[in-house]
Amino acid sequence: MTTNDPAPMKNGPKEVRVSDPKDDGGDD
Repeated sequence: MTTNDPAPMKNGPKEVRVSDPKDDGGDD
């Protein structure tokens, strides 16, 4: 696993966003 891999990094924040529909809506 290397930091050069954007896949794992995206998976982290993306999962949290999907969990929170409000955050995904862009209300922030």
